[in-house]
Amino acid sequence: MSKTTVKTLVTDMSLAQDEAGTVESFYVSTLQELSLKPLFTDVRLIEMTGDTSQYTIPDDIGLILEMFYDSEIVFREPFSSINIHNRNWKDLEGPPEFYVVESETSKQFRLVPRPQLDSKDFSFILGEPLGRDFPEYSVGLIHTKVQNDNPDWMDLPIALKICAKEFMKESRYKDPDFSEVCDQLADLVLENG
Repeated sequence: MSKTTVKTLVTDMSLAQDEAGTVESFYVSTLQELSLKPLFTDVRLIEMTGDTSQYTIPDDIGLILEMFYDSEIVFREPFSSINIHNRNWKDLEGPPEFYVVESETSKQFRLVPRPQLDSKDFSFILGEPLGRDFPEYSVGLIHTKVQNDNPDWMDLPIALKICAKEFMKESRYKDPDFSEVCDQLADLVLENG
């Protein structure tokens, strides 16, 4: 995908009423928003260090869809309700049962209870890191990917999302109806990719 192609589409669809500064800003925010949708997913193994509960989410991860510890699902718990389970949740030790992300903008998650054991060796003798070779005491993440280079078919929906934002902002050419149509058409293309 070419950023230039997307910007050209935006200029053409907006009849050259777009503003370069806001288009760049909208481009970046649109790519960030799309990274939170399950368009492109991946799996990642995270090595655990004993007696450590807090881990940083790598930058190329958009949204955690599912988390596993060994062969068990680790559920996401809202930070606001964590004290309901146990007021001393930070002191709990053992295999993790849930995880907490303290805020939507945070790139950190905390496992609760805190695992006590280091991950086993990340050597995949059978060639099945997510199967028979899954390292004990490790976390597996299924997540959306932050795409820096999207496929060509995404040029149009990205340009439509940018146009939707461009025509919703306060300006002399604000057009909420056109904005809504652009947004709905982009969603339609993304759903049927």
